[in-house]
Amino acid sequence: AAYIAGLPILGSLPDVRRFPTRLLMPEYPGETSRGKNVQTVPHDFYRECVASSLCTVLNSRRNGRVRSILITSPGPAEGKSSFAAHFAAAYAAQGMKTLLVDADLRNPSQHKYLSVSKDGGLTGMIEGKLRLNEARQHVPGQDHLDVVVAGETARPPLTGVGRQVLQLIEETGEEYSLIVIDSPPMLSFAEPIQIASGTDGVLLIGRAGQTSRESLLRSLATLHSVGANVVGMLLNRVQLNVHDDYLRYRAYNRYSHRRITSTPREIDAQA
Repeated sequence: AAYIAGLPILGSLPDVRRFPTRLLMPEYPGETSRGKNVQTVPHDFYRECVASSLCTVLNSRRNGRVRSILITSPGPAEGKSSFAAHFAAAYAAQGMKTLLVDADLRNPSQHKYLSVSKDGGLTGMIEGKLRLNEARQHVPGQDHLDVVVAGETARPPLTGVGRQVLQLIEETGEEYSLIVIDSPPMLSFAEPIQIASGTDGVLLIGRAGQTSRESLLRSLATLHSVGANVVGMLLNRVQLNVHDDYLRYRAYNRYSHRRITSTPREIDAQA
């Protein structure tokens, strides 16, 4: 396995500049498009990479049994929130009951990704206005996925985030097979440090060619100081010309599409 600063690189995610409006809905299959000097890929390929990382993270003997995982990044705009949504959905798609918690009260996004209400959520729980059953929502179209959004308020109660998330993990640990927490970036913010000490694992998301070694080392040092189990790192926004799996994926996808479109009678007979 590859390592950066002693941290195992568990996989990579392709450069997707635009996600569908409804993040977890399948997109219309098509060819890749080319932006300025950067090639982007279909949403489906991104989801395949997330599913692969799910197996690596949760089935590793090195990591032990992971029932709660914190998804964070050294700095902002590295793709942690979109990954957290896909990661939770990929696990739920296996028929496993999953809870996604948006603990990034500074920049909430899961309500937009999952097409649910932005009201209440974790903020309401911290303020004592909502209980868990009132704060969590079922994600439309996802049979086994629930979410606690960040909630919106003029002054987010940031000092209570860590305590509330850890309490939530304790309360729901028997109800869910996996609890995924989307937190603010590591550097300069206290919330991920507070939460990391009470989760089974921490997964870092870094942006290929942008996340610096220095910021990664600082993040690791902070996490290790609170006894966090850092399971590894994923590199996000990897360009296609350096993504090993893309050509194989594209070839297989075309092959499967030709078989499906050329044998409609066989499909009807098997339905």
